Amino acid sequence: MSGDDETLNEKIGGWIAVIVIAFSALISGGFMPELNVLPYVAWLAIAGLGGAIGVAVYTRNWLHGTIAGLIIGVGAVLGVHAYIIARSMLIEGGTFFSLELLIGGGLGSIPGLLYMYFVADRN
Repeated sequence: MSGDDETLNEKIGGWIAVIVIAFSALISGGFMPELNVLPYVAWLAIAGLGGAIGVAVYTRNWLHGTIAGLIIGVGAVLGVHAYIIARSMLIEGGTFFSLELLIGGGLGSIPGLLYMYFVADRN
């Protein structure tokens, strides 16, 4: 993302997806409790919608980009949530590092990224 050879649409779409998904994952994961005013399912929907819009703008094929973004957004939030649960079971009372949450989000978004690479971003 934000490489020299990216078009303006790719830069804007990528940042839309990253920002919306990251904030949804952090808020629903309990790392911003003062902003957590919606139920968990609403944060999943927001992440899916933000990912769908961002990746639809990013890719050449907007329909497949929307599907890929939806999978990426929901998968990333579920991945962060699953990582929080798994790590809390293994290490009780430990503090989370900021970059540590990328593990869960990255693993959760892999199916959508694969779909985007193999289907949505083809000519």
